[in-house]
Amino acid sequence: VTLGGAYPNPLSPGRGSTVRFDLSVQEAVPFTVEVFSTLGQRVHMQSYSAGEAERMDAVEIDGTDLPSGLYIVRLRGPSFSTTETFVVVR
Repeated sequence: VTLGGAYPNPLSPGRGSTVRFDLSVQEAVPFTVEVFSTLGQRVHMQSYSAGEAERMDAVEIDGTDLPSGLYIVRLRGPSFSTTETFVVVR
């Protein structure tokens, strides 16, 4: 499973409230998406089953309640972990 770059980036009021990461799934495996602030606080977590993963082509994260700052997105499965970043500007 690979995670593409964020769109839009930066996330701002004029560009919507949801950030999207393209997803490439080679095999159906369960995975978790976590979002962390630069202070290491987890601000979002969503788990997906193998069946859900098989049908997905992107991960979307609602940034409506996130304050300005840099965020780290970690996608983690049974045998992999990958990260990307995005910025929120208010």
